[in-house]
Amino acid sequence: MKKILLMVFALLVISISEGFSQVIKVENGLSLSWMKGDNLEQTLPAYSVMLGCDYLEHDWFYMSSEIGYIKKGGKDHIYGFAEELEGGISRVGYANLQSNLHYIQLNTSFRVKHSFNKLNVYLGIAPTLDFLVKEDSYTTTENNKYENDYHANRVVFGIMPELGAFYDAGKMRISLNVSYTRNLSFISKIGKLPCLVNNTLLMSVGIGYKI
Repeated sequence: MKKILLMVFALLVISISEGFSQVIKVENGLSLSWMKGDNLEQTLPAYSVMLGCDYLEHDWFYMSSEIGYIKKGGKDHIYGFAEELEGGISRVGYANLQSNLHYIQLNTSFRVKHSFNKLNVYLGIAPTLDFLVKEDSYTTTENNKYENDYHANRVVFGIMPELGAFYDAGKMRISLNVSYTRNLSFISKIGKLPCLVNNTLLMSVGIGYKI
């Protein structure tokens, strides 16, 4: 996985050095993430940060590529969780489930834009490729905390429609982006059965510099 990430990052650097890139940018965002499947369907607030570049910019379209960190997952609240307490006493009650999946994401978006002088609005669509860095999943009860393992897949594909706007002020570019990511492959499984698909709604703001 590290070799793939290094290769993709090298390609981004080469594209910049060859003059294809027009704007180097950093974006920070807040997201809501949830699963569809057996559980974890409640939203999990999270954070993301992306380094990217806008390039091949024309009057009505341009390309945008990004690499960065994004957190996905979900939460749930269940009844009927059985645990064994001290003294061999069994207890059935409420439990809270939470899955935190940390990824390095790559995406490349084709964006159709419309200009209002220095203000531009756009619609875009991007394939996404997520590489799992860390899985942190657990169940908590009134008395204990238990680690879970949802056997998260190491690589996950997705699709990301988006809309946004940017404003150019000299060499600086200020942007606002709202995107929705739906995984096309299962993000996790229980036992040997794939069961969970992730959805992530992300709002981010960015600042860029024209080169």
